Parts: sequence; C-alpha cells; structure tokens
Amino acid sequence: MFVLWGRALIWLDSITIACGLLRPIAGNLAVAGVKWFKLRETLELGGYRGERNLMGQEPAVHPGKVCLLGIPISNTSFLPELELDLLGKRDSALITFVNPLACAIARQDESYPATLNEFDWVLCDGIGMTIAAHRLLNIRLNRAAFDHASLAGPVLRWAKANAKKLVLVGGEPSVAEKAAETMCREVPGLDIEMTFSGYPPGVTEAFDFLIGNPGRLVICGMGAPRQEEFLLSLKRAGWQGTGFTCGGFLDQISNGMQYYPAWINRLNLRFLYRLYREPARLWRRYLIDYQVFIRKFLHELVTR
Repeated sequence: MFVLWGRALIWLDSITIACGLLRPIAGNLAVAGVKWFKLRETLELGGYRGERNLMGQEPAVHPGKVCLLGIPISNTSFLPELELDLLGKRDSALITFVNPLACAIARQDESYPATLNEFDWVLCDGIGMTIAAHRLLNIRLNRAAFDHASLAGPVLRWAKANAKKLVLVGGEPSVAEKAAETMCREVPGLDIEMTFSGYPPGVTEAFDFLIGNPGRLVICGMGAPRQEEFLLSLKRAGWQGTGFTCGGFLDQISNGMQYYPAWINRLNLRFLYRLYREPARLWRRYLIDYQVFIRKFLHELVTR
C-alpha cells in the first residue's frame, strides 16, 4: 500500500515539474500567436500603408528600374567588369545603393523615391533587399555596395587605370582625409585630388569645387538621403562626372580598409557585425527603422 502511494506521489511530482517547464513555452507561443493575429488584422483592415498610391498604382519608375516596396531599384545587377567600362564612355553617371532603411526614409520623406529615380543605377545593398526582390519580383540581384566586400576595390582600381581624379566628400572633419590615406595604401598611385567634410562648410566647399572642376569621380558618404541630394544638386547645376554614394564607408576605412572579417562576408552577417562595432549609432536603425521594411515585406507576401 505504501509502495503504491509512493509511486503516485512520484508521478504527481513529475507531472508538476513538467507543467512548470512547459508553462513558459506555452505562454511564449500564445503571445506569438496573438501578435501574429494582430499583425494580420492590421494588414487586412488597411492599418498598414503599402507601396501603392490611392489609385492602387505603383509609383512610376524610370526605364531600367522596377518598384520594390515603394523603392525604385535597377532591375539588373551591377557587374563591375562590364559596367565600369560603360561608365568610362559616359559624360555623367550617378550610382547609389539602398538597404531596408530606404523604406523608413520614404515613409518620412515622400520625395525620396523620386530622388532615387533620377540616379542611373539604384543597387540593392543588403541581403534583405535582394531576398525581397527575388521573392516579390522574381528578380535575382547581386548585393552591391560601395565597400571593400563589393564595389570599392574594383572602382578604385578602375579609377587608377583610367587616370581619374577622385574627390571624397563625407564624415566629420579629417575622416575623409584618413579614408584617402587608406585608399592610397590599398591602391598605390590613386589620384585623390581633394577631400571635404560632410558637414558645413565642407559641403558648400565641395559643391563649389566640383562645379568648377567637372569630370571628377566623386565618392560621397553623408548617409541617405543627404548624399543623394548632394549628388543630384551637382547634376541639376550642370556638373558632369561620375558619382557614387558610399554611406558610412569613409568612416569605416578611416582606420583601415578591411572593415568586415572574411567569414562575416561569407555568411552575409554584415548588419550584425556593424551593430556589434557601432551599437550607439546603429541600434535604432536595425531594431526600429528596419521594422518598416519587415512590415511591408510581410504585407506583400500575405496579400499577393
């Protein structure tokens, strides 16, 4: 009799322990389910503002571009060995890059997509944008950015081979100068003619210098949308030359060219590495601003 009671107590204890272990898991699953249904309800009731306008049409894009989540992007990958040769035959060309932050910028600044539309190339920077292009538009694009993992090296070597004079614009005072030193160590013989800060009065000085000196290759890193607006202001003033935006690249290489370890590039974990290296500057971008992209992406997947 005592043995049976002992066994019963052991079973009760086991059931109690199991329930205690499963309770947090069940609670987390319930919370996740509630969040999903709230998200779906928000999307279905129109609480989410998608990329289409009130007439149900996508924003107009220039030839050679398509609309991805309200952002105009080039519908082909930028192949350095081919496209750089074409750049050399053009009087003027502007190239920029968009990552998931573009969706948050476009939400705050309705003119931002139109600004991007005026660029000759708008390339997808980041694995998130390339995945979205593949899943939503059935377009396979290579990730492209002005950094050492993508286009920086090919562009700098092309500039040297074609005797291009470079002008760097961006960063706090002295950042562009240090970046120029790094570039020249990486590509000996590179002709960096001038460097300017990305803040007043550096921006005005850069504009005045470039208007008086066409044909330069400008690498502009002031963050979106300021860097795009700066290059377009040159174009609208009649300047002819080649311009690349580069985001935070000048800051990244001010202490050396190799910002990302090879294994980070291989696994496409650049955003996590940048968050690790620059948490104070990037935590809001990755944890809050990128949510606009995620919501738009989920909306398109759910309602297709």
